[in-house]
Amino acid sequence: MTSSGRTNATSHDVARLANVSQSAVSRAFTAGGSVSEAKRKRIMEAAAELGYQPNRLPGMMLSGRSHIIAVVAGGFYNPFHTMALDAFLKGISARGKQAMVIQVESDRLLDAVVADFAGYRIDGVVSSLSVGSHDIATALAAHRVPVVTLNSEITNDYIKAINCDNRAAGRLAARHFVERGATRFAFIGGPGDHIAHRERGLGFAQELAALDACAPTMVEGDYTYRCGYDWGCTLATDGSRPDAVFCTNDLMAFGVMDAIRKEGGLRCPEDVMIIGFDNTPGGAWRSYDLTSFDQNLDTLVARALSHIVEPEDEIDDSQPMPRLIARASTNRNQPGKEQDV
Repeated sequence: MTSSGRTNATSHDVARLANVSQSAVSRAFTAGGSVSEAKRKRIMEAAAELGYQPNRLPGMMLSGRSHIIAVVAGGFYNPFHTMALDAFLKGISARGKQAMVIQVESDRLLDAVVADFAGYRIDGVVSSLSVGSHDIATALAAHRVPVVTLNSEITNDYIKAINCDNRAAGRLAARHFVERGATRFAFIGGPGDHIAHRERGLGFAQELAALDACAPTMVEGDYTYRCGYDWGCTLATDGSRPDAVFCTNDLMAFGVMDAIRKEGGLRCPEDVMIIGFDNTPGGAWRSYDLTSFDQNLDTLVARALSHIVEPEDEIDDSQPMPRLIARASTNRNQPGKEQDV
């Protein structure tokens, strides 16, 4: 009985009310099920009237799959992680699956949830966070649940990593600066053990060397606004300050830009050009107008989900090239509107 005293409706009740077969009801509630739109509409209206919800347990028992994908998320101070969560949830829903969101305190690692996986009946795990070590990867693999991460590098039979071409993005950032007249450079990254920091910084330094430009100052940060602001304060008072700064995420770029303006009275881009990474919504705000790399997040998420939903299919695991969205923060000698470089 329901809390209102009414008996729980079954698929047979829905079939009778909609004047269809019980198998038609089942198909209507199955992603990709073959049923006409007119019949589906009648079934859904009957189900709503009766308060019917399909029981997914029989299908789970027959297929061995729950059709539930866990999304491990954290670091919500960083807009990139909220963007990734949104993209994962939309992608999971579009594939007719259910999402389980597991929040962790870390802004970089999903390691804290390893012990929890055994208690969940899930088909797989996706995350914009990284696997922190090979020991953690081995512990995850012991649960025999596929895990797919973005911007990570540790893999095994059960763990996949989907990355954009971070090194190529670093090279493009260097060329973009040099073409606009920059002569002194800095790179503000994240922790040194993170692939995004290492690959973006390496590409940036390599391309500057290839262009016979000055070697960049390399700064190890933590992806936060405060880190960018603190370093921007140092930059603003340094007589030999760089005139071009590549930040490995937008949040640090916002901090640098605010600091050089407020603490040093400097202008962007006239005195200091700045490039960020992730193309977060704030980058397009007039107060920042930040040139930034777009990782093609929808493409990365689609590939991550394919490893779980269609693991037997051939999946393109090449690294997509991030798109450089050129805005006012690097618009020193190139007047014009926002450009997709």
